[in-house]
Amino acid sequence: MKKILFYTDTPMLGGTENQMLTLAKFLPKEKYPVTLACSKFTALNGWCQQWIEAGFEVIRFPVAHKHDPRHYSYLKNAAKEFDVVHVHLWNPGAARYSFLSVKNKPLVVTEHDPFALTGLKGWVKKLCNKRITKAIVASNSSKEIVIAQDPLMTEKITVIPHGLDNEAWESEFEKVDIAAVRRDELGLLQDEIAILCVAELNERKGQQFLIEAFSRVVKMHPEAKLFLVGRGPQENEYKQSSIALGDRIRFMGRRKDVPALMKACDVFVLPSKREAFGLVVLEASLAAKPVIGSNIGGIAEIIRNGETGLLVAPQSVDDLEKALLDFIESSELRATIGDNAHEYVRATYNARRMADATALVYESL
Repeated sequence: MKKILFYTDTPMLGGTENQMLTLAKFLPKEKYPVTLACSKFTALNGWCQQWIEAGFEVIRFPVAHKHDPRHYSYLKNAAKEFDVVHVHLWNPGAARYSFLSVKNKPLVVTEHDPFALTGLKGWVKKLCNKRITKAIVASNSSKEIVIAQDPLMTEKITVIPHGLDNEAWESEFEKVDIAAVRRDELGLLQDEIAILCVAELNERKGQQFLIEAFSRVVKMHPEAKLFLVGRGPQENEYKQSSIALGDRIRFMGRRKDVPALMKACDVFVLPSKREAFGLVVLEASLAAKPVIGSNIGGIAEIIRNGETGLLVAPQSVDDLEKALLDFIESSELRATIGDNAHEYVRATYNARRMADATALVYESL
């Protein structure tokens, strides 16, 4: 048995944090009992409660912010009771104190969203990398980014794609009254087509290109409606640029019913400029929805173009317009690609495979 301590200094919730919990649930508890260590930020309360309800111990550090140097002493003391410390980096500069505080035991690091750091930050990153025993990334493109910045990581890094708790997600999908969601939540008429994007409203997620492409498409197909789920720094900007679209576009904010919205939509789009993996692509695919995604990063590794979805050039309004038209104008294409995506993702990207591969990393230490 190896006792595993998961650690993150994140101040907020996102795909990284959900993936941490999924991994912990699928690791065999008798061999790899997991404990979570994180900060006492209010935004994490609900997430920590999910860990507790799933049977995990949670240690919370009373720090003021992610840069608080007390992270060092709290983690140093907590780590003494564990055989392996597994640090989850929500960005490549995160959890810097963990590289100093974890000593005389294996340090595993998952880079959830790697990108190049320059100057002093890049230099510090290379120093931190020296302390890593094993590194995990979710895609080959992420592996290339890490190695390009620090070639010494080549021998330490392993690619383990993210996975979904298929049974849990499909259980949620089965509960959905699609007609009711389309009528009551999306406000759709019978023949209208719902295009959904679930992502932070941030310029790197590329919604500005989707909005422009949709503004062209809706002139030819007024039955189409675009729904943007999420909040972020570009929210007001995107709303201003969408005024002319009237009720054909709707900003829905953060939602707790994302599985229902995915199941009730007709097309899902993730038009990112940069994406380490793209977990929502898996979720929409498992809902048997045709997905349009940027041909970059992890998205390009998930989607089989023309078979399980459509890949478009990043930042290309023309490509997005064409892909939207392809799906809007053919219900048969939507159904075929949606069914293909469901079968492929269910077999390939599941949490059990992810946990088994992670267990092999622990065994190799």
